[in-house]
Amino acid sequence: RCASNKENAAVDVSALPLMSMSDLVRRNGRDDPQVCCCLRGRIYDVSSSGNFAPGGPYAFLAGADCTVGLSRMSYDRALVNRTDWGQLTDEEWSVVDGWVGYLDGKYKHIARLQEFEEWLSTS
Repeated sequence: RCASNKENAAVDVSALPLMSMSDLVRRNGRDDPQVCCCLRGRIYDVSSSGNFAPGGPYAFLAGADCTVGLSRMSYDRALVNRTDWGQLTDEEWSVVDGWVGYLDGKYKHIARLQEFEEWLSTS
């Protein structure tokens, strides 16, 4: 767990490894002991939180990209692992940025989502 944003702020994001969605999905606390969650292409190690562990209230976000769902402040599981980031509004991206700030303060940013990086390079 990060004591503050300082640990993540010191990270050279471009030097972080890329992880594919299929690799992320396995990091759900069941298939792999490491639990990760992704937001705006930033993959966080959330293993320290029981909330993301199997049976926890946010377990459905373990091993998942939650960008679209959190942009809408929704727990709708149909919004998990959606890759249609281009349809988000400026207001929704602003909500996502707020969540990124929150996750940066609590969890270590360990990788970048490959599919998000590819989308960024084409949008």
